[in-house]
Amino acid sequence: MKLLASLSLAVLLASAAATSAATPTLINAEPSGKRLLSVSDSDVTSEATGKIALHIHNDELLLSLHDPAILFVDGTDVRPTPAGVVLATFDGEDIRHGRNGKVVINYHHPDICPDSASNRIYTVQGPMLSKQQLVAVLYVLKPELFKLTAEEEAAQKKEMADNAAEAEREANADHITGNWMVLNASGPVEKIGNGSIVFGPKKGQSYQMSLDYSKNGGPLWNGVAVAGKVESDDQPIWAAYGTPKTIAMCVYDISGGTLSGKWYPWYADADPKNLGSETATGPATLEGNYKVSGKTATTGAAYSGTVTIKALEITGSADDSKPYLLTWDFAGTKVYGMGIRTGNRLYVATGAGADVIIAKFTLHNGSFHGDFYKRGSMEMGSTAATSMN
Repeated sequence: MKLLASLSLAVLLASAAATSAATPTLINAEPSGKRLLSVSDSDVTSEATGKIALHIHNDELLLSLHDPAILFVDGTDVRPTPAGVVLATFDGEDIRHGRNGKVVINYHHPDICPDSASNRIYTVQGPMLSKQQLVAVLYVLKPELFKLTAEEEAAQKKEMADNAAEAEREANADHITGNWMVLNASGPVEKIGNGSIVFGPKKGQSYQMSLDYSKNGGPLWNGVAVAGKVESDDQPIWAAYGTPKTIAMCVYDISGGTLSGKWYPWYADADPKNLGSETATGPATLEGNYKVSGKTATTGAAYSGTVTIKALEITGSADDSKPYLLTWDFAGTKVYGMGIRTGNRLYVATGAGADVIIAKFTLHNGSFHGDFYKRGSMEMGSTAATSMN
């Protein structure tokens, strides 16, 4: 008997829930109380005709399920298309005309009024309406609320075009060029905790750069940098710097056992003749001996020889900035370089002075930070700086 009673109660509760879920919300006119519309999660139906006046599908309102949506409720905005002008804006319990214009409706459940100080014009009999349901109800009863004048529409379109142009300018702006204050730095070089870094205007694909740590007795360096594509607001920068007027950077594209490189000397500019080139062929593992041939920057003189590439295990090195030691041999003359591999590229710094450094920085929202490696050291360094522009 207890089991039958429990089952009967469960059936009654389920039936009541189903009946409640199926019961539509009613919209009544005031002060007459005349029933105008019934509202469900998926549609608004006219009580006068018994026909569906508007369909609700997620954030879209449709006259017919087979036609495109006529309104989109995008968060607090009501638009005719997802990226269109704003016809109305939710502001708490108010709905404003256009983009934050005057209040045209106030909805304080269960009352729908022209504004918070006016008498209600409709009442909601049932649960509180969602934004989509409220817009659907108002569009059926007062479609003029969702119309802009020609002047209002033109003004919004101009503002949208101006904003889009500004966003494009910002996206294309060069956020690297200028003065940077070093916030902190540490590693295999002493007295670099404070200083400044200057990136010159971009010339061709590279930036001339200088680093000044002399205020606290640190080094003065210069070099060259190249930048990668911005991803998720982060822009990578690879920099080769060190003893003044000695540094060059080679950027190699790695394809199996072939490395195709472009040389950027510290004085690189937009003139192609001031760039060099190099091709190295050898193991696909980026480890071992490679034959090289190339042309020097400025003079274009041809050269050939070998280069030995060796991966270094330096504590703290990240997967996208693995360090490498390179040793070129030109008929017994040795040249040494320090490299960083990121993806299918190898960025190498070389130079004739005591300090040869390769670095990978990440620029984000007016600051950058990153790691660097100095030729001849097995210690990784780090640098953080903020824009002074």
